[in-house]
Amino acid sequence: TAFILSPGVYNLSGPLQFNTAGLRLASSTGRPEDVILDGNHQGGSIIQISAPNVVIANVTVRRSYYHLIHFVDGGVGGRVYNVQLEDGRQQFIKSSSFTTPSDNVEVACSSFLLTPSGRSKVDPSSGGCYTGGIDAHKSRNWWVRDNVFRDIYCTNGGLAEHAVHFWNSSRDTLVERNFIHNCARGIGFGLGETKDTVGRVYDDYPDITTTAAKYAGHIGGVIRNNLIVASTQNRFDTGIGLEQAIDAKVHHNTVYSTDAATFAALDIRFVNSNPDVANNLLYPTSYTRGGGMPNTYIANVIAKPEYFKSDPDLGIRLDPEHAEVISKIRDQGVVLVGAELDLEGKERDENPDIGAVELPPKEEEKK
Repeated sequence: TAFILSPGVYNLSGPLQFNTAGLRLASSTGRPEDVILDGNHQGGSIIQISAPNVVIANVTVRRSYYHLIHFVDGGVGGRVYNVQLEDGRQQFIKSSSFTTPSDNVEVACSSFLLTPSGRSKVDPSSGGCYTGGIDAHKSRNWWVRDNVFRDIYCTNGGLAEHAVHFWNSSRDTLVERNFIHNCARGIGFGLGETKDTVGRVYDDYPDITTTAAKYAGHIGGVIRNNLIVASTQNRFDTGIGLEQAIDAKVHHNTVYSTDAATFAALDIRFVNSNPDVANNLLYPTSYTRGGGMPNTYIANVIAKPEYFKSDPDLGIRLDPEHAEVISKIRDQGVVLVGAELDLEGKERDENPDIGAVELPPKEEEKK
C-alpha cells in the first residue's frame, strides 16, 4: 500500500504510525520540498515505524518534539530515501528496541539540517544538546550512504550527538559516501567503556559482558569514503570516534577541522577498539586512548591546512598542485576491497590516492 501525498504542508499533532508491513509514503512529484510533514515541535515523533519493509521517500520531515523518524520494535528492512530532515528536537532518526531490533535499514540520498531556529528548540537534557543525526541502538546491517549532514551542533555549551551513531552493541554497519559539515561529532561506533547492560547478544560473540574488558559498543562495520569538515568554532569534538568498537574498518575518509586545539579527526578508545585504518587523510590528528589500538594502520596521512583549498560543493578540496599533496597523497594508498569508487563516484586505479576524493588526473594522463 502506498500513500502518495500531493504538494503542501501537512501540520501534524501526533505521530504517523506505520505498523503494517510494506507501506510506502512518498510525494506525488518526487521532490521532497513539495511535501512537508511538519510536527511544529509538538506531539512526540512525526513518523514511527514498527513493521517490516516500510519506505519513506521524497518528502520533507521537520520540527519534531522527539524524533523525525523513529524505528521501534519490528521496523526491519526499512528505507529512508531522498528525504529532507530538518530540526529534530532530539535525534533526527532514532532506532531503539526492546524485543525485535530494526535491522537491515537503508538511509540514502537524504539531507539532515539543524537550522538556527531549530537549534533554539533542541532538547536541553542529557548534557544540554540532546540531538543528533542518526542514533541507533542494538541495530544490525544498516547502510547509511550518500547523505549530507549539516550544522548539527549547539551554541549553549552542550555537545550534540553524532551525525551518524551506532552503539549499544550494534554491528555490521556500513557508513559510506556521506558529507558531514559542521557537526559537533561526525561518525561514531560505540559510546563509553561499558554500560549497565550488554545491549544485544550474538551467537558468534558469546563472551560479551558489561565489564570493560569484554564489552562491545559496536561489532564489525565499515566507515569509508566520507568527508567530514568542521569550519566554525562551536565545540566540535570528533570526526570519527570508535569506543569499544570491535573489528571496524576505517578506509579512505577525509576529516578536517579548523579547530585544531580541541578536535580529534580520529579517536580510538578503550581496549576492544582494534580497527583496520587505511588510506585516511586526517587533520589535525588522531588519538588512541584507554587501551584502544589499531589492528592495522596503513597509508594514513596527517594533513596540513595548506593541502586544501576552498570548494563550493564540498567546502574543501585537495590542492593537486601542492608539492606535498603530490608526494604524500597522490597514488600513495593501498588497494582496498569495496573502495573501488571514491566519494564522488570516480573510479580508483591500482594506485589510489589517500582520502575520500581522488585527485584529478595528472596532465600526462590526460593526453
